Amino acid sequence: MITKKITEAEITDNLSMNLLGLEKGHRQNKYNILDIADQLPVGIVINNRQGANLYLNRVSEQALNLTLAESTELGPEYSKKIIYSIQEYRDITDKVEAFYLENDENAVLSFFQRLKPIGADYLEWMYITSKLFKYKEEEEYCRLLVACPVKNMGDMAGKIDRMLDENTYMKRYFKQYALLTKREKDIIRGITAGSTNAQIADELFISRHTVEQHRKNINRKLGFNNMPDLIKFARTFDLDI
Repeated sequence: MITKKITEAEITDNLSMNLLGLEKGHRQNKYNILDIADQLPVGIVINNRQGANLYLNRVSEQALNLTLAESTELGPEYSKKIIYSIQEYRDITDKVEAFYLENDENAVLSFFQRLKPIGADYLEWMYITSKLFKYKEEEEYCRLLVACPVKNMGDMAGKIDRMLDENTYMKRYFKQYALLTKREKDIIRGITAGSTNAQIADELFISRHTVEQHRKNINRKLGFNNMPDLIKFARTFDLDI
């Protein structure tokens, strides 16, 4: 029996899809993320733009050696305590701030990070993937994070797949989705809403020629030849709203 070796890229893509699927199910009222977070085999964290944690699931508390109450007391300072070095802290903070400034609710931010649990004398390489998230009464977007130890990444992605309804269509087209720019996603929203190129141009304050060029780029990246295919893609990745 031949077993296919799963690549790191396939594993990280799968974890990013898990995150999109989790958030979408929550938003569509299929479940509340906070109700199922402790059953998931990965860390689930919600934090605000200032870096303070608003929620930690059980796996996160165990990995950080920190309760939510203790994390709340530390506020944004907690990040400095769990990130390996000041330079890594600055690099990650810059990435996160740029992500917030992009303000793309469909985008995913992912990176590897060395984690130093509170009071521990060891380091853990983690894969962190996150997206913007509306949390309770918070006025600004927060970040919903899935955190997984690198040593467990392949196994964890598969377990989350089995706990959620695996979306085979999303898996098939995730790489193409990841290639789209924020502007191209805006164009897709306009197209699937039935707007003309001129209407899209007016709405986005760009020229009609620019819209046409974006549409060519979208067709090249997605490889669709008809509107029903584009509409199905937009609905799967929440680009029809």
